[in-house]
Formats: sequence, structure tokens, C-alpha cells
Amino acid sequence: MKKSQKAIIIILILILVASVATSLGYMFKISDDKVNTFVPAAVNCSVGANGAENVSITNTGTVGAYLRIRIVTYWTDASGNTVAEASPSFTVSSLESLWLAGSDNTYYYSIAVDPQGKIEFCDSITLEERDGYTAKIEIFGEAIQYLPEDAAEEAWNVQIENGVITNVQ
Repeated sequence: MKKSQKAIIIILILILVASVATSLGYMFKISDDKVNTFVPAAVNCSVGANGAENVSITNTGTVGAYLRIRIVTYWTDASGNTVAEASPSFTVSSLESLWLAGSDNTYYYSIAVDPQGKIEFCDSITLEERDGYTAKIEIFGEAIQYLPEDAAEEAWNVQIENGVITNVQ
């Protein structure tokens, strides 16, 4: 082999070794610990009431949300057992503005509520009375993110225009 060919081979081997060493150096480089500051959004709510009076709902999440309240009523006998009869009827007194009544005893607050925002629902809910039975009530709150709007439209089967729930099922 000629000297020039040996020199080229040696140079190529040195370039190859340098490339591998550099690649391995980058692959195994120890970096400073990084803190992930991403905080996922939380969508939650809670219902507040004194029995069936002063009913309210609070967005306890970290992002704005649409809120709804579902009212479930049932009868119990003297032993506290649930009775399989038609649910007791009820009357909502002083329903606050911006609430829309939907089907299945569900009520929708028509605009998104900021995190930690508390919304009054009504002054009281009066249950039907029947001899030998006690009417019971459970009030459930539900929240759904307000953006994108189609999340609430699809999940709750409502229509939203310009951030306002305009039609409920």
C-alpha cells in the first residue's frame, strides 16, 4: 500500500472513532434535573345544601366548567327500605336565574362558571308527602370543561351558542 492510501485509511478510522465517541458522549450525557411545571386541568364540583334548602353548586376544579344539578327522589318505608313505586314529585322554589330545566330532573346552569365559583340553585325543594312513607332526595352535581364547547354539547346533549347553553334535552 502506498503511503497516501495508509494516511487516508488512518484519517477515516480516526474520523469514525471521533464520531462514535461524540455520539456516545451525547447519548450518555447527564443533564440537570428538570421540574415538570405542567399541571393538568381538574374538572370537579360539589353541591352544598342544608337538607333540601339553600341549594348551591361550586366549581371546585381548576378550569372554567359548565355545571348541572340532577335531583333524584324516592320513597322509603318505616324501616328505611327503598320502595319500588313512582318517585315522589317535588317543587323547586325560587329557582335562580340562568338555570334551564332539562329532562330527568336535571337543571343546567347556562354559562360557564370560573374555578371556585359558587352558584345558587334555589331556596328550597319541597317533596310530596304520603302516609306511611318518607320521601327522600339526593342532589347530584356534575361539571364538564367549557372548552371546547362541543365537549359539553356531545356529552350532555345541549346546544351552546357564544358560550351560553341555549337548549337542553
